[in-house]
Amino acid sequence: MIIIDPTWPNITGFAQMIGATTRSVRMDLGDDGWTLDVEKVAAVCDGRTTAIFFASPGNPTGAILPVEIQKQLLELGRKRGIWIISDEVYCRMSFDQHVVPSFLDISEPEDRVLIVNSFSKSWSMTGSRLGWIVHPPSLQMTMALLVQYTSSGTTTYLQYGGMAALRDGEDFVKFMGDYSRSGMEIVCDALDEIPRVILHQRPNAAMYAFFEIDGMEDSRQSCLDILERTKVGLAPGYFFGKGSEKFFRLCYCRSPEQLHIAMERLKAALT
Repeated sequence: MIIIDPTWPNITGFAQMIGATTRSVRMDLGDDGWTLDVEKVAAVCDGRTTAIFFASPGNPTGAILPVEIQKQLLELGRKRGIWIISDEVYCRMSFDQHVVPSFLDISEPEDRVLIVNSFSKSWSMTGSRLGWIVHPPSLQMTMALLVQYTSSGTTTYLQYGGMAALRDGEDFVKFMGDYSRSGMEIVCDALDEIPRVILHQRPNAAMYAFFEIDGMEDSRQSCLDILERTKVGLAPGYFFGKGSEKFFRLCYCRSPEQLHIAMERLKAALT
């Protein structure tokens, strides 16, 4: 399984737990933010490759894969018989009129494409872990069997919550997008004022800032030190794949009051 990173570590962990071999392809970070070179993905695929996983928008980067890149991935999958697993959990949380392309718009019904989504983020059902997968119609019975061993028995109140979210939740989805964008601006404005912080580019979506801090090479130990000194929790970059060891993830989907306090503490500790 090819995993496009930086990405949330549970994906790699789950694949390895069921006996899969994982290979990572890291996105490139430049003046245009995080971008994916599909030729790099193709170069690590071989006869044993069964799936390519990516998230758009990404966690922790907030990066959005343009439709042109998605089409290239789809063609790669078609040519080599590889499944595309598209995590679109943050697709409703984009800023500045950025449209998040979906594989739903470019794939045919029987393409080897699985599209994953969730009520956890845009509808703020974080702990509920209720979601859905869009899959080829021919996989109906296979997916039904898989559900028996994974998520069969989802509680009734969560199912009603999902129904209500789809029926009446559009205003709330807009609120969550605006809430996250406001948090992003508070956090990134403050990070821009800290000389040691290297932000690279402000995220276009999702709920995380992903940045480096000059002089802090070990993000794990640095997060522990920052937590001890400031009571502000950051996620260490090494969680998100090789090459991210010097990075830190900060979640800005919090109240403005909390974010202002957190950023003042970080400024004092890092200046």
